[in-house]
Amino acid sequence: MVVLTIPVEFSKPIYVGERDDSDMLRKKMGFSKGTLYCMKQNTTSDKPFTLNAHVRERLET
Repeated sequence: MVVLTIPVEFSKPIYVGERDDSDMLRKKMGFSKGTLYCMKQNTTSDKPFTLNAHVRERLET
C-alpha cells in the first residue's frame, strides 16, 4: 500500500468562488441587489412565482 501526501498551504486559497457577472447584469438591467437576490431565490424553488410590474417591464425590453 502506497500513501501519497500532498502538501497543503493554507495561507493561499486555491479556489476563488467570486463571480462578478451577476453584478454586471444587475447594473446593466438597473436592478437593486435585493431584487436580483429575490429573483434568484424564486427561480431555484419549485413553486411558481410572479414578478413586480417594474421588474417585468425591464425584462421585456
